[in-house]
Amino acid sequence: MFGFLNKISIKFLLLLLIILVPVLLAQNQALCTEFSNTVEDKVNNTRTPIEHIIVLSQGRRSFDNYFGTYPGANGFPNDISIPINPLANIINFKNYTIHLDFKLNQSKTKSDQFIITKGGLGKETPGDNLNFGVLITPDYRIKAGFEDRQGIDHFVYSNKRYNDNKWHNLIVSYDGNYLSLYLDKILIEKKNTQKATPDDNKLPFIRIGANFLKAELPFIGDLDHLKIWNRTLTADELTFLFKGSKNYSDPLVDLDRNLNHSSGSLNFNGSNYFDIKVTAKNYELNPVKPFDLQNTKTHQLSFDKTVFEKSYDYGFMDGFIFAQNSESNKNGTIVMGYYDNKTIGLYWLLASEFVLTDNFFGPSSNDLANNLRLYTLGADSYKKNIPEDGLVDINMTIFDILEKNNISWKIYVEDYNPDLNYTLNDVKSKRHLPINPILAIPRFVENSTLNSKIVDLDQYFEDLKEGLPNISYIISSNSHESSPKDLLKGEEFVTTLISALMQSKYWKTSVFILTYSSSGGWYDHVIPPQLEGNPLGFRVPTLIISPYAKRGFVDSTLYDHTSILRFIAYNNNLDLFNSSELKSNNILNSFDFDTIPPASRNIVDDLVYTYESGKFTKNRNDEVSDISIIFLLYVLTMTSILIIYFSVTFLRFKNRK
Repeated sequence: MFGFLNKISIKFLLLLLIILVPVLLAQNQALCTEFSNTVEDKVNNTRTPIEHIIVLSQGRRSFDNYFGTYPGANGFPNDISIPINPLANIINFKNYTIHLDFKLNQSKTKSDQFIITKGGLGKETPGDNLNFGVLITPDYRIKAGFEDRQGIDHFVYSNKRYNDNKWHNLIVSYDGNYLSLYLDKILIEKKNTQKATPDDNKLPFIRIGANFLKAELPFIGDLDHLKIWNRTLTADELTFLFKGSKNYSDPLVDLDRNLNHSSGSLNFNGSNYFDIKVTAKNYELNPVKPFDLQNTKTHQLSFDKTVFEKSYDYGFMDGFIFAQNSESNKNGTIVMGYYDNKTIGLYWLLASEFVLTDNFFGPSSNDLANNLRLYTLGADSYKKNIPEDGLVDINMTIFDILEKNNISWKIYVEDYNPDLNYTLNDVKSKRHLPINPILAIPRFVENSTLNSKIVDLDQYFEDLKEGLPNISYIISSNSHESSPKDLLKGEEFVTTLISALMQSKYWKTSVFILTYSSSGGWYDHVIPPQLEGNPLGFRVPTLIISPYAKRGFVDSTLYDHTSILRFIAYNNNLDLFNSSELKSNNILNSFDFDTIPPASRNIVDDLVYTYESGKFTKNRNDEVSDISIIFLLYVLTMTSILIIYFSVTFLRFKNRK
């Protein structure tokens, strides 16, 4: 009996091996082929499996304009809205009362420390002078007061020093004639200003912990219970304030309320400060919320430096509508409009399949400088227009470095016209060159070797068949998505480029980086950070599309256009560009180089099908995982069939016995 079972077991195992080995070999062959192709095509001078980098800047759009409602990204905050005019109903501080508690340590300083200030640029210019301020002098005395419109100082001082690491109470009051200073409930000084009027600088905010405008002369210490009124408190109200009672009308500024700070003091270490906006109660009258744009073509928005500064509004990010409104244009509210997957579904689908960066900023507010930053450093001296002699001061670009290191590169230009360069100096070339500033650099026009690498976009599709360079830049002369262009034509243009790459043999070793030159005036709620002391522009949408891109990943690493240069330099071992000037983060966090790229399949068809069917929450497993699941199901099914077969055979044999 057991001998018979052993024979059946051996036959079963042999049959199972006969069935499974070809399947295992087939799957292993598929994986090995994919891996060997990657290794075969790999160039020795790369640090990653990426050998082909394609960069496209697609015009002027903000992150919130395209992905403000994208799930999981840093889009519109709940209940966000901005006023039509943030400067309306600015509070006047001709009279005021300031109350606060402070504590100083033994730290030494060679200059004044600003506890609180409104205005004051260090200029003796009407409209720029100090509206009011409370300072600590270098010898730790209290100094409080204001400057009038002529720049004349009106201050009261303490004789006592306050660096004893103890809490002290301060009240400064001005009634339009007398400036009074109280410390620890004692009147220290009362000064007749001869009815001087504090300079009305029209600034909508008060800065706590540093000077205005560059956050200089910082306060080092602790602060608590700050309250500010735009009037002089009565004697009874001052008495109640000294006693800690709240028998007074609500202040315009209350530190706990304005900063959502419920308890405990605030510590200022010399690097932190706070800005509090101060406006009348009807400031939020008729606020504008983000809304779904129905038209894919809108009028052109303004986007110069002045527009940026008005939109930024000292970091309150509420001047976007105000910046667009003018005598000729009263429809500035359009900047709060956005698009979602109903309109730009292919972009959303690419984001769901690959990497969307939600912390990617333009290097500045200037389009020309930002586009140049995709090629080179030190481009900030060129603000808007191309000089008649071209961009002669740009002596080094990424293309010069690639050429020197024998790394292949090309610039593909849509509807390329080589005559549209800096030598023409006409309206058409001036409009085109900020989009394609490489033709404004004289040597790229005059040097035949460099100029031969600038070709028409049709060549891109030919090169995808055989001969795609290591580094490619694509210029969309007519199909970019800046208003008033139809953004759907731009999306179709980009999708065509990406789908052609995906269906080529170069897809498995490529990355396609889609970014934008600037926000173009469109609203974005995130305050631009500073990089090495230089403020960045507003956020722009950027997609990292590659077989090695993390699947469905929102990358919140701080990036700007120079981050792309950094990746090109890193990936090709270009130490020259990894200099101390290159401060931006590399985009490496967007990749997973340990993952084998998806096995062969028509990704484009899959993307388009998913888009058209509206199935945006799709399974993110690649085909290798799918093969593994199918293989497992196949094995389980075949094993079950074999067990049933031999069980039935055994029972028949036993019955015959």
